[in-house]
Amino acid sequence: RAWLIAKTELHRARQMAAIDCYKANGIDRVQLIEISDSKTCTLCNSRNGRRYRIEDLTENDIPPLHPRCRGRLVPENLNLSITSKGDSQKYLYVVRT
Repeated sequence: RAWLIAKTELHRARQMAAIDCYKANGIDRVQLIEISDSKTCTLCNSRNGRRYRIEDLTENDIPPLHPRCRGRLVPENLNLSITSKGDSQKYLYVVRT
């Protein structure tokens, strides 16, 4: 359980740092991307592809939306998707589509 909490909070910290980086570089719009597979919950599937102005983001919009959440906020209009390599979900990759 401690590992799950630590992993979730690390994910949250990375997302907050990414948002700070986007702001510092003049990026004002982001898109939520999710892995779409059998492990993706209905909440994440329903939000996949949603776009936000950074200034309008609320705590409920920023991944992780729940423990084990695999969503990421990325700059809008970069045609990115999120994937894993092979059957392992250990490492996630953001790639151009």
